Amino acid sequence: MKWVILLTQIINESFPVTANAACRMWQSIIFRHFYGLPRRKKASSNGCFFTKNLRIINLLLILFLYSSICNAASTREDTETKIAHDNGFDHVILIMPSNRLEKAELVEYRYTEIPGRVIIILKDNNGSTQSIKARFEEAVMVPSPKKDVERGEKIDRDFLTLIKVPKSKAGKSIIVSEDQLIDTVAKRKLYAKKFININDVAKPDIIAKGKEVKMVYNNRNLQIESRGIALESGTLKSLIKVRTIDSNKSVMAQVFDEETVIIGAR
Repeated sequence: MKWVILLTQIINESFPVTANAACRMWQSIIFRHFYGLPRRKKASSNGCFFTKNLRIINLLLILFLYSSICNAASTREDTETKIAHDNGFDHVILIMPSNRLEKAELVEYRYTEIPGRVIIILKDNNGSTQSIKARFEEAVMVPSPKKDVERGEKIDRDFLTLIKVPKSKAGKSIIVSEDQLIDTVAKRKLYAKKFININDVAKPDIIAKGKEVKMVYNNRNLQIESRGIALESGTLKSLIKVRTIDSNKSVMAQVFDEETVIIGAR
């Protein structure tokens, strides 16, 4: 606490004035704080190295301390990275009552006796500090849209970014790989920086309902082809109902490409 008071006094008294005045103030503060003595008005020319170079050392110390204080402030991402490192996790997400950390500087954080809980000390633009309670969870990175995606819009890799979600939420229903999203279409509106559920997207239909298709029946060395009408829309490798044109019978067939379905496919 003594060093905090000292550094605060140094910064408050030194930086509003010129460099020479700052040096004199620095010397005065050091001597007053540690020795209870007034600053020596002039250094002897035959003194030690420290005395001869006191002005340069003063400036270097002031710059170092000022830089350290500035770097103490942190962002939410920096804080999460530090907490993850402390606890041996790859990623951590902070969960707070509000997004205060986005609009303020983090001064420090400290752990509580309750596992997964921390106290965050924030400083706002006015210089006042406040403490808030937060909790943290191990997190994983999952793909998310960079911007809102409308229903029916096709998704490609350029649309995506990575966000953190609590590991406890990243179950089987959340898409965790970009490969699961490439060349899919949104079944509903997708919002930027939000995770995507498996049921939110689907592969695009390559055969539309009512389209005339080639029907191929394979049975070992026997292959029979005919024409039919798709009674359902279908994605690649999906099963759809098709009616033959010749016999007007309905059968189930697997979508092979944009023009062909296969009967009896396994």
